[in-house]
Amino acid sequence: MTFVSQLIKKTVFLNTAKYARVIDFGLPSQLHSPEVSTVLLKKGGEKFAVPINEITYKAGAYYLPEHFTAIPYNHDDFYLAEDLLDKQVIDMTGKRMVRVNDVLLKENGGLKVTGIDISFAGILRRLGLSSINPLRTVTIPWSAVEAFDYETGDIRIKLGKSNLNMLHPAELADILEEAGTKEREGIVEVLDAEKAADAIEEANSETQEAILEQLPTAQLKKILAQMQSSEIADIADDVNPKAFKRIFKLLSSEKAKRVEKLMLFPDDVAGGLMQVTFYKVNGNKTIGEVLGELSKSQVQPEAIIVTDENDTLIGQVHANELINANPSIEINKLVTKPFSVHEDENFTGIFRQFAHYNLRILPVVTNENKVIGIISIDAVMQRIEEEEERDDTI
Repeated sequence: MTFVSQLIKKTVFLNTAKYARVIDFGLPSQLHSPEVSTVLLKKGGEKFAVPINEITYKAGAYYLPEHFTAIPYNHDDFYLAEDLLDKQVIDMTGKRMVRVNDVLLKENGGLKVTGIDISFAGILRRLGLSSINPLRTVTIPWSAVEAFDYETGDIRIKLGKSNLNMLHPAELADILEEAGTKEREGIVEVLDAEKAADAIEEANSETQEAILEQLPTAQLKKILAQMQSSEIADIADDVNPKAFKRIFKLLSSEKAKRVEKLMLFPDDVAGGLMQVTFYKVNGNKTIGEVLGELSKSQVQPEAIIVTDENDTLIGQVHANELINANPSIEINKLVTKPFSVHEDENFTGIFRQFAHYNLRILPVVTNENKVIGIISIDAVMQRIEEEEERDDTI
């Protein structure tokens, strides 16, 4: 295996005289290929690059022809040591942030980047201690690496379209929590708005606040449109006043009203945990009518809230129960026990119902038994995780 650390700092000869030293290797502009295109040299404090096909490496030294092409050093070009070593990148296989300790190269007439070394062995190699290094080298293939432009936060090293949208929101949330400010912006930038919203909702509160306070306005508006009102309400309670006003200005009037309503409730009661968008039908509708409405809906609910003609809760029906049901019967015939919690119910009471009755969805009602929202099992589990994280930091 050949590593960048083994090739830099080598002497460059012009004819038989020492001329410069190698300090880095550059990839093609726009990063179309992992083939090294230039070698960065330093002579008398000045940096310049030469095409890799104009320099020869043998017996531990580099040799330039008498007439070579000198390319002015450009800070915006991408260099392996300068832009990758000691940086945090995303390992798409392990779905985590990792540190680049060295870069793995393959000699194929030229040089091609094939991976990164994330082990401590890479650090020892760079210190010149590879001969006494007993540690195993751990590398990640270049195809599994997503990395950043540390000036802007843009993910720009992946050759082709970013693969981040393929990750689960919870995996993305873990990465966002580990990333720095610029890196977070870069990650969110390449995500679809819906996937970005899901990932932010899964992240811890500190990460949520940081992202929503820092995102550009146009991007933030798209993401807020995809986020649940309950999540926005939770975050809006914690961000600074300036960010709070900015978030509300970007919400639709209907969504802003829902968020304001949710913010009236403490976080640890049903009203603070619920989401106010849910699927509700009159119990007199037939299964066929409900299925017809669902076929036109963009979002398929996990459960359907069933009410009477006075909008009072009758109960709930899981969507999958409709598949094999007689389409001519009324949906209220499928309702069993009407589980619900009052809007002021504390978390202990909410958790007890979910655990005792193995629920996925729990309606939240007023004193008049009117449904004003639903609590999902995901919201309950997230609250438990937040409490555990809080306890771990004490």
